[in-house]
Amino acid sequence: ATPPLEALRLILHLAATTRVDSKDFKVMTIDVSRAYFYAPVKEGQYIYVQLPPEDIEQGEEGMCGRLNYSMYGTRRAATNWQAHYTSVLRKNGFVVGVANNCTFYHPGRNIYCMVHGDDFISTATDESLTWLETVLNKEFKIKTSVIGPDDKDEKEIKILNRIIRYTKSGIELEADLR
Repeated sequence: ATPPLEALRLILHLAATTRVDSKDFKVMTIDVSRAYFYAPVKEGQYIYVQLPPEDIEQGEEGMCGRLNYSMYGTRRAATNWQAHYTSVLRKNGFVVGVANNCTFYHPGRNIYCMVHGDDFISTATDESLTWLETVLNKEFKIKTSVIGPDDKDEKEIKILNRIIRYTKSGIELEADLR
């Protein structure tokens, strides 16, 4: 299995087997819209882009622009994004995983989280997941889905091209259909 799939299996295992104060763990996915644009370009990284013709003013012919924030398609965009979301999570009490630096744990709120690209996949109690959603919503434009046992919860979501289902007998992970 690939590292993201191994981390996803761990998140699902914890969701299926963990209870805190008689409360079930649920699984939440958060998709960050235009994630790389939130990541500042690091000091010493200079990324220049050709200006679009409609933005060139008189006397600026032949000039280029220097990016302050990352942009899709640039070499350091993914690295800058990872550094940025790691910083956001750490300042909110998360500890970075030892074996995989895309996994996180919040000891005070008992939240397990993995990040793959612009997707955050987490498991915890409803209250802790709501807290995490609030934290990330302050920083990014996000779309959230939660699967769990309550009527308000979804019963099926797609993560890493796999279908995850919450059923009465447990959590099912469907194979990648490709």
